[in-house]
Amino acid sequence: MRMRILRLGALSFTVLIAAGCGDLFSVDNPGSLTLADLEDPNLVPALAATPEGVVCDAYDGTVAANALQSDDVTFISSFTFTELHMWGHMEGFNTTQNAVWNSLSSARWIAEEAIRRLQESNPADTTIVRGIFWEAFARITLADHFKEVPFNGEAPLAPDVVLEQTLSALDQVAQTSNPDLRAAALATKARVHRSLFFERGRDMSQVAAAMQAAEAALAVKPDFYFACRYQQPGSLNSLNTYHQSITGVIIDPRNVAIEDPVTGMVDPRVGTRVGPPELRAPPPHTGDVHRFFKYQGLDADLPVSRWQEARLILAEGHLLAGNYQEAVNQINMVRANWDLPPFMSMDIAEVHQQIIYERRLEFMIEGRRLQDHRYYDIKPWQWDEVTKQLGTNRRWPVSSEEIAGNPHYQGGS
Repeated sequence: MRMRILRLGALSFTVLIAAGCGDLFSVDNPGSLTLADLEDPNLVPALAATPEGVVCDAYDGTVAANALQSDDVTFISSFTFTELHMWGHMEGFNTTQNAVWNSLSSARWIAEEAIRRLQESNPADTTIVRGIFWEAFARITLADHFKEVPFNGEAPLAPDVVLEQTLSALDQVAQTSNPDLRAAALATKARVHRSLFFERGRDMSQVAAAMQAAEAALAVKPDFYFACRYQQPGSLNSLNTYHQSITGVIIDPRNVAIEDPVTGMVDPRVGTRVGPPELRAPPPHTGDVHRFFKYQGLDADLPVSRWQEARLILAEGHLLAGNYQEAVNQINMVRANWDLPPFMSMDIAEVHQQIIYERRLEFMIEGRRLQDHRYYDIKPWQWDEVTKQLGTNRRWPVSSEEIAGNPHYQGGS
């Protein structure tokens, strides 16, 4: 894949051209593309790939910020705003949170605009649904992390409202013939319903909807996998750099040897990805610093929806419905993928803790952990006492640039 910059009218697009689509197209006036230009067979694939390119370019930074404020990773260098973020500070200006809002919200807007222009030029284009998925995914990610979400300079919406609004888009994507994309849309719908269960006072109707969508995803393809695809030159998976460096954001020393509750041995989901000890972590950490090799290169994929999450959503749903054995069965399908022995218990508390454990290990540094801290009320160990007292049911504020430029934030409220 290759990244290119285009201008459509006054709009700057980051465009991703998939391999095999030919070289960069040519137009008479690249500063102001017309609808006729949009009929160029090389341009349409580029526009169709734009939503994935821009959203994924922003998403790895979001995942890194999620991991840093959760107990996935830690920060061992010295930078005040990053340390405050790690310590659980979510109120007020912070450069880490500010950067995430600016990059992800602008990527979502560009994705929306690319889709609009594709629909104008060729509404029957089957590639449009892929763009619709990425735009919806950006909305979900914003709702996961920010206390309110304004779109296009409009009034901010509550996170649960934003989440619910993505369901119709995901239903549209689920009509595609591509099995991985179709399954990903259905599984992401299950993820949204799971979030709405927690966001709306443990509404069991959302659990039923989540389970139905998860089952549908697995029926399409039981081993589906859908990811942000990175390739050089172009958009790069910066998590590779973050977690393999000796300074900065690295795996939390407490996570390098997490023991599986069943075997009592180091879980291979971390154990096989951790490098040897290299130096002592500074206080308040204990233990050694290790590099983390979950993302082996700058072109490593970053999963956004895969079958293991659908199985664990089903496990959680069955547990809530009192079907303990089926909850355990779903857990063990995930464990079997790593050749881990079966978990066996009919105790509700033990099954619940195992689901939390499986989610932690399975999705480490995949942008899920901070939400699980909120939904399970687990306070990360590195949060300071002030932020622990504020609780886990908090999100980040939108950026200072959004507040300054959005008329609905007049007066900085």
